[in-house]
Amino acid sequence: MGARKRQEVLVGRSLRLFVYPWGIRWISGAEEVSAFWDEVTHVWQAITRHSANGSPTYTEYHYTVRLADGRSREFRGTLPARSARASGAVLLQPTPGITTPVTIEQLGRLLETGVTRAQLPKAIERFNAGQAVAFGPLSVGPSGITAGDQWLPWSGDRGRADPQGDGVGEEVRQVAGLETGTGQPDPQLLHL
Repeated sequence: MGARKRQEVLVGRSLRLFVYPWGIRWISGAEEVSAFWDEVTHVWQAITRHSANGSPTYTEYHYTVRLADGRSREFRGTLPARSARASGAVLLQPTPGITTPVTIEQLGRLLETGVTRAQLPKAIERFNAGQAVAFGPLSVGPSGITAGDQWLPWSGDRGRADPQGDGVGEEVRQVAGLETGTGQPDPQLLHL
């Protein structure tokens, strides 16, 4: 193991992360941060599945959490392919008074769930009040969807074909730049 990798391992061992019903807390050396879910403004994820000769080998997970005050923290990890599949099949049920270790994949699901529960009602309220709501590069408002200087009115997507059957019409997909080269919308853009 190289010196850089050893340093990454040592740094990773000093990081402790706790996920609560009310929010998150991380401790890394002298840094100790607690935040309620409604203080988390962004969660980015990058999940890369690796394979050799067509067989899955391992999956890399990278999550970045940004708080309203500008502080952010990255969480990274890898799982062998078989462990990643098993981890994704586990239903996450908190047990009051019990600390449960989770995998990096499960951490991602917990972050998504916590932030969505806190932020989605606010986004719906803003939308229903006639305000635009931003989702990464997209903005959804009463008049339609915008991406940069492109705009698609709601009426422009009604009755349009949805050949992929994912609820995203072709015109929306083009305006929003949702194509990933796989013929599927980029799921990263559709998270709060």
